Amino acid sequence: MPAVVVNEGIVLALCRSNKINVRADASFIRDNGDGSIARVTAYFHTPPQIVADGHPLDVDSILADLNRQVENWNGRASGFVIDRILRFVVCINAYRPLHGSTFIPTPKWLKGKRCIINVENKTDRKCFIWSVLSSLYPPTSHPECVSRYIMYQDRLNVKGLEYPVPTKLIPLFEKNNPSIAINVLYPDADSKSKGFHILYRSPHRDRKHVNLLLLDDPENPSKNHYVWVKNMSALICHRTKHRTRVHVCISDKQ
Repeated sequence: MPAVVVNEGIVLALCRSNKINVRADASFIRDNGDGSIARVTAYFHTPPQIVADGHPLDVDSILADLNRQVENWNGRASGFVIDRILRFVVCINAYRPLHGSTFIPTPKWLKGKRCIINVENKTDRKCFIWSVLSSLYPPTSHPECVSRYIMYQDRLNVKGLEYPVPTKLIPLFEKNNPSIAINVLYPDADSKSKGFHILYRSPHRDRKHVNLLLLDDPENPSKNHYVWVKNMSALICHRTKHRTRVHVCISDKQ
């Protein structure tokens, strides 16, 4: 469990990923010029920062934001000055970023559809890479085996990526690989509906589109896993009573 130093002598023990923001209540005073003093309490808060192993807490940004808010509050020649800080609270909330991790078995409700390729990366965190490669270079047999794709690793530009790959880095992957576009689906929170929503939709239309599904591990909520959706129609066919092929408009190319 990492620790972040907020100020000298103050150390916060954090989870692997957190959202942190600051709330401050300040007392302002003003000399009215007739011997009386006016006193007002103002309330400030900073936007949350995501803090993780690769993203340390930016204390300077927090202080700059608070100073900016104070200046804006007092920017109408009110004549108030800070008397004292009444309350200063650091709010820490556990944050679970969505990203692919290690192998997760295919859920039972998906197995029968035969619509995904789930590469069994049991010794690494590169499920995003293996899923993309399974789409670009589909083997004739055993598509679940990592060994089928190792020879193609160098054909992808993975500069700047971190493993497991968070969805926020997919635009970087697309920038580094200008012939590939990525779309990511995520199961709805209501497992009974077996529906999906779009977690990431590529803005690129004239590329080879790779549709991925981000699975949850029911026994470990902090773990996710990318798989390649080889048949979008089969994936969502349960949502209609018609037995004809279903066309999905995630992108212009499937």
